[in-house]
Amino acid sequence: RLVLSEGVRIAVLKDGSASCGSQFIFSGTFDGVRVARTGVTTAALLGAGLSVFSENQIDEAARLIDRLEGHST
Repeated sequence: RLVLSEGVRIAVLKDGSASCGSQFIFSGTFDGVRVARTGVTTAALLGAGLSVFSENQIDEAARLIDRLEGHST
């Protein structure tokens, strides 16, 4: 509710985290194994209609911001 009330439309979160992963999360066994799954916070934000990017997708996030703000890319 907070992000929607503040007009937030995108988020850039740290991949790998069980909360913030958007491309993958770690298995939780501390063996470095990646699992193709979204974290719980990412899932909630996606469910609220936000676009979520990992820290490795800054350029993509910037392009979306430009489009949302009506700037040409």
